[in-house]
Amino acid sequence: MAINNLAHDVLILGGGHAGVRAARQLIQRQRRGERLDIALVSRDNVELWHGLMPQMLANTVQPQHVVVPLREVLPGVSIYIYEIREIDLEHRRVTIDRGTDGEELILTYRTLVLAMGSTIDLSRFPGMLEHALPTKTIGDFVHLRNQVIGMLEAASEQPDASVRDLRRGRRRLRRRGGFVRDRRACAAVRAVVSPPVEVAGSDCLRRPGDARAANHE
Repeated sequence: MAINNLAHDVLILGGGHAGVRAARQLIQRQRRGERLDIALVSRDNVELWHGLMPQMLANTVQPQHVVVPLREVLPGVSIYIYEIREIDLEHRRVTIDRGTDGEELILTYRTLVLAMGSTIDLSRFPGMLEHALPTKTIGDFVHLRNQVIGMLEAASEQPDASVRDLRRGRRRLRRRGGFVRDRRACAAVRAVVSPPVEVAGSDCLRRPGDARAANHE
């Protein structure tokens, strides 16, 4: 059942970097005495600080350190922790719901900001869907760390000759992507596996006889 329209001057869809920065800029640029009604819709009540997330791999940062509560950084902004169901540009309204109790809200707006981010489509590259490890969410980084530790555990159980082959780089971790987050993740993996395992390639990770991290951009 839909609730009566809730009107806002600016409605921002998305609680990631773009949506949060847009809301903060609007708050800061308001004139004295002006009251701009800003609302933001996000499926999560926190923003992820992606710059710190790679350090979770080296265990120097814990998951709770990379989340920023939206209500703390956006005072005065109406926050809706809902799923977006419909965007009606013609009538300037957005339908949202929680996805569980069936309750819907209809939000109307004067200005709409679309900042819903992107999704990763690994199926574009053969083999990526089956073997790649994304680095976008907290869960992704936890899984990657567990994967690296699992490789080290498997290597420790092998005969000495196998371990020597591993050090020569016959088993490598390769990175695809050129974002700063990807390079930091590569460096963090290097910190976890060095010196026993070779990680293939970025210049910032190179050290003779040690790990390499492969960079495919």
